[in-house]
Amino acid sequence: MAVQQYPSHDRKKFCRISQYGFSLIEVLISMFIFAVGILGALSMQSLALNTNSNAMQRSIANILAYDMFERMIANRDSVIDGSYNLSLSALSDVSSGSNLASQDIVDWLGSINEWLPGGKGGVECDSSAVCSLTIQWDAQLLKNDIESDGTIDDDAKVKTLTMVSEL
Repeated sequence: MAVQQYPSHDRKKFCRISQYGFSLIEVLISMFIFAVGILGALSMQSLALNTNSNAMQRSIANILAYDMFERMIANRDSVIDGSYNLSLSALSDVSSGSNLASQDIVDWLGSINEWLPGGKGGVECDSSAVCSLTIQWDAQLLKNDIESDGTIDDDAKVKTLTMVSEL
């Protein structure tokens, strides 16, 4: 049996016909890979923004705690008298007073309320001027704060900063 030989110009035509659609598949695969990469980058950007927002809120809480400690250092006699003692409360729970300690508390709670979402503050001092400041605020939720059943971790809803210092 004789093997049929194709002329050289027919062989080129046959090779071209067998490759139709190959470049379309390459383009589709590369577009899929590109789309997955873009979605991954967007997910990382979203997580980074959320994490940075939570870090900023923690920094603000630290600044506000140090602010109150500085106010209390300047008015140490009132700290020893217990004028700065305040249970954890929001600004609406406190009435403005006429003395410096009351004004410091109102200003401090106003700053907490302004800078931290759902912010509350509390102060506890003993007679030896050892004071504990507590600041609470509603935190932005991260993806890992949500359980598999869709519920939110209780500790993820509210963030708390507590600082203790001897004045």
